[in-house]
Amino acid sequence: MWVVVPRLFLVSLPVSDAEAAASFYAHLLETAGVRVSSGRHYLDAGGTTL
Repeated sequence: MWVVVPRLFLVSLPVSDAEAAASFYAHLLETAGVRVSSGRHYLDAGGTTL
């Protein structure tokens, strides 16, 4: 029997300064992430995208 364990896939954090937030989280998570648009930057947090 399989047990399905829900997991968090994406967390969206609204910020007023995308550059500062990207820099902060990149340092915190030790990954540069990917800029996907002028106001959106994705970082991997162990399988969850921030």
